Amino acid sequence: MQADNFRTQSAEPTLNENLESAVSHMLEGYQVIDRDFRYLYVNPAAAKHGQTTVEALLGRRMSDVYPGIEATELYARLREAMFEGRVHFLTNPFTFPDGTLGHFELRIQPVPEGVVVFSIDVTERELERERNEKLTRRLRQTERAISVLAK
Repeated sequence: MQADNFRTQSAEPTLNENLESAVSHMLEGYQVIDRDFRYLYVNPAAAKHGQTTVEALLGRRMSDVYPGIEATELYARLREAMFEGRVHFLTNPFTFPDGTLGHFELRIQPVPEGVVVFSIDVTERELERERNEKLTRRLRQTERAISVLAK
């Protein structure tokens, strides 16, 4: 009877397997980047945010995947988190290789391996905000034009 109980317990997922499954199914992007700026872990949501695959990122340096990233504010924040222990929250515009623009809310936290980055795609929200700002500017211009004509 003990042998049956042992087999049942060993057939159940381990804590690491459960955590891996949970992180892999998150809507938020989750990535671990080491001190050489290599991707140690990337969940599918984070890969999707970068318009790529998990396999295309793992083990590669950020600068090899996204040339020029070293000159960005994001990279500076990653360095600060990694080497100075700072936590950062930011909304980051990101231009993809095809020229399209995405917007992501990022939370960057230092960990012993380097940094963890949580990401949420907020592109639609940012586009809506930009449309609203543009409409507000047009409305104000129209109001000014009407007031000039009314005089």
